[in-house]
Amino acid sequence: IRTAIIHNELKSGEVLIEEKLAEQLNISRTPIRTALQMLVNDKLAENDARGRIIVSEVVVKDVRDIDQVRAEIEPLSVRLNCMRGLTDAQGKELRSFCRAQSEAAARDDVENFFVSGYRFHNHLAVCSGNHFLANMIERASLTAVRYLMKRPDPERYIDNSGVEHEEILALIILGAEQEAVSKMRNHIQTATSCFNPY
Repeated sequence: IRTAIIHNELKSGEVLIEEKLAEQLNISRTPIRTALQMLVNDKLAENDARGRIIVSEVVVKDVRDIDQVRAEIEPLSVRLNCMRGLTDAQGKELRSFCRAQSEAAARDDVENFFVSGYRFHNHLAVCSGNHFLANMIERASLTAVRYLMKRPDPERYIDNSGVEHEEILALIILGAEQEAVSKMRNHIQTATSCFNPY
């Protein structure tokens, strides 16, 4: 259900009906009920005036607000990773997300471009060892990806983020904390500046 919302297969305002989802997914209503509550907690869904659970709307102001917060908390993720150090396996996995994003950009593959970037930021936060921070960054990243995926012209947001992510990762591995923190903050602020009102 989460994937369908992120990919805009379930659109903003669409009612999430337990019976229908249970039938589509061939599972009982109990796990669907739990999943819907989790989606509400994650702000991917909300209760409407009639008490139904619907897919929540995400607008450009949401993304601007979230990226203002991300510009402060994602550098913390970088700082913690510099202090903690990444294992070889963590570095390899993070690098794979960077390269997947750059490859997606080269072929104008919008979906994989956004998803690879989302995975990089989330996995980096998980590697920091701070689960509260990782949850915050995941929720923020989800909102940004949802907004971008539903745009009529998502390809305009394809940029060199994969390269920037790889540069941030290289600085973290070197333990160059201040440079890595600054690079991440600039990366987020650059992303924020492209969200102009429509």
